[in-house]
Amino acid sequence: MARSIARFTARASRQRQRQRASAGFSLAELLVAVALLGLLSGLALPRNRHQLARQRRDGTMQRLLTGLATARHRAETRHRACAMALESAGWAPPVKSSRPSCSITFAMDDTANSGVVILKSFHKDITINAAGQLPAIGGTVVVGHPELPLKRCFVVSGIGIVRTGRYNDERSISAIDQIKSKQCVRDEKY
Repeated sequence: MARSIARFTARASRQRQRQRASAGFSLAELLVAVALLGLLSGLALPRNRHQLARQRRDGTMQRLLTGLATARHRAETRHRACAMALESAGWAPPVKSSRPSCSITFAMDDTANSGVVILKSFHKDITINAAGQLPAIGGTVVVGHPELPLKRCFVVSGIGIVRTGRYNDERSISAIDQIKSKQCVRDEKY
């Protein structure tokens, strides 16, 4: 009987050891795993933040170019002049022009809230004639983000968009006070 009790006790002890071994992780193992996870996410976070800023800047640039091209196309196909304004949040109805709106109102997905900054060298509405030309305007539009050194730009003349590219100015987008079209240098991206 003593022998059977000893066997039973030994068997129960082995079962408890197997259950403990398969029960999960120890506290030390969990702490090491959490520390490594925190370290890796800390390294990846800044890269993702800059990637998001780049995507927002480039998306805003594409929507501005698309909006201008769409407005020119509408004016030409309708054989009717129209106007629109470039505001800090994107294309909007004209502010000062007596021409009808080009019906292009591209809100830039909360551009003001995303940190994207739109600068322009012209201070009046953009008028597009019935031929799809911009006879009364010439200027530069710069799109940037405070977290990024590279700024995108496009130069507009009477015939349309002359060039797109990067804006050569070492200052932050928020420090630029005067926009010069010669600083908009052609880039392979656009």
